[in-house]
Amino acid sequence: MVSKNRIQAPRHMKFAKFLLMLLGFIWIVFGIFSTWLGSETVAGMWVIVILMFGNGLVYLGIGFLLHRFPRFMQLAGLALVAVNIILTFTDQLGFFDYFTFVLNLAALYLLVRYWSSYKFS
Repeated sequence: MVSKNRIQAPRHMKFAKFLLMLLGFIWIVFGIFSTWLGSETVAGMWVIVILMFGNGLVYLGIGFLLHRFPRFMQLAGLALVAVNIILTFTDQLGFFDYFTFVLNLAALYLLVRYWSSYKFS
């Protein structure tokens, strides 16, 4: 049974957590597919795969820790999402880029919305 005194996270914060974790899983799955597709060079393939897995793990970590350390994880999440939005346009654009761009924009909106609701003392 849930205690009545327990503070519930706002609905948009729960959705932001869901989006961050979804983006993490997407990047990890895309990293797995990238290992199968390969690259022209083995070293180039591993650099790309490590970056994709790293990006996915950071998304998952921020999503998982968002409620435990809200201020720090929101800043980290805002930074990660902003960097990923910028990096979306530095490569060839395809369906995956547009899909993650929309998810990143939604996560950015929700994180900024929750950040603006803080009452700093």
